[in-house]
Amino acid sequence: MEKFNPQNLSTSLLQTKNERQLYIGNLPSGISVQHLIEVLNTALINMKANIEEGGPVINAWISSDGHYAFAEFRSAEEANRGFALSNVSILGCQLKIGRPRVATSVYPPPIASNTSSTFNRLITEATNAAIPADPSKRQMTEKLFVSGLPAYFSKDELNKIFEIFGRINYSELIIDP
Repeated sequence: MEKFNPQNLSTSLLQTKNERQLYIGNLPSGISVQHLIEVLNTALINMKANIEEGGPVINAWISSDGHYAFAEFRSAEEANRGFALSNVSILGCQLKIGRPRVATSVYPPPIASNTSSTFNRLITEATNAAIPADPSKRQMTEKLFVSGLPAYFSKDELNKIFEIFGRINYSELIIDP
C-alpha cells in the first residue's frame, strides 16, 4: 500500500484545476466577477452545456486591466463544453475562449454551432438593449423588446436568459404564426 503524501494531493488538485479553467478574453470594461460568472453560467445552462444541474462556473478571476479573466469550472468536461462560448457577445465584446498556458489538454470539438450562434444573438441583443456600454448611462429599463427568436424557446427559458440582467416583473412571449 502506497503511503499518503500530501504533496501528491496538492499536485493532483493543481493539475485538475488547470484542466477545469478557461481563459476568457476580450471582456467588456467594468464587468464584475459576479456578473461574469452569472452571464457565463446562464449562457452555458441555456445552451445545455452543463453536465450537472446548476451553473458549471464556480469561480473567476479578472485581470487588473479588466481585459481578460480565468473561469474555473466544476469539472474538466464542463470546461471543455465552455468553448461553446467562443464569440458570444457581451456589451458588444465578442468573448475569446482558450486554455490557460499551463493546461495540458487539447481543444475539444465545438458544440453544435447553430446553438452557439442562436444564443450569441440572444445574449448580444439582450445585453446591448439592457445594459448601455457607457457605465454612467446605465439605469433601469422598464421594457425590452427582442425579436427574431427561434420558435422553440419557451417563456420560461427566455426568462432565465434575461434574469441575469435583473428582476423580471412581467414577460410576454408572442409567437408569430
